[in-house]
Amino acid sequence: MKNKSVLITGSSRGLGASLAEVFSKNNYDIILHGRDLVSLQKTKDKILANGCKCLIVQGNISQIETIETLADVASRE
Repeated sequence: MKNKSVLITGSSRGLGASLAEVFSKNNYDIILHGRDLVSLQKTKDKILANGCKCLIVQGNISQIETIETLADVASRE
């Protein structure tokens, strides 16, 4: 059975990163979004350790290109 997926913006640190970890502990695959690639990768490593898939979309949410990429990635999950 396929896991459910969740997209969390601002997930490189703080509340977003914490939510991503909680969702992954409950068998959700995660799409992380944020501007800080190093911090996103640290969050991704924690999610992968929980046995879930994780994709990263880096970018500024105020930019249309970032929104389009997030929509594209989310529609494939």
